[in-house]
Amino acid sequence: MNKKTLIELVRKDTQLTEQESTRVVTQLLEGITSTLSSGGKVDLRGFGMFSITKRAARKGRNITTGEVIEIPVRNAVSFRASKTLKRKIRLSQNLDSKTKS
Repeated sequence: MNKKTLIELVRKDTQLTEQESTRVVTQLLEGITSTLSSGGKVDLRGFGMFSITKRAARKGRNITTGEVIEIPVRNAVSFRASKTLKRKIRLSQNLDSKTKS
């Protein structure tokens, strides 16, 4: 699913116009981005939690020259799926495998 598909899904389910749906999805994504940028966590009950984790500095290798390089500490976004989401995915996988048999 991409942003355009998500906007269309919101439009159909809420009876909003395409412009209003675009604004809703954009604001949602900007809110998540803003919260994560300031070091916060985004906890969407029943879906999962977005947070920032620190990646430790490490040594890497330049593929072209083979030279060892130092990769600095950096922040990365992590996502942890909720139990509800995991359960729904497992259920759908079980149903899919039963229909294929």
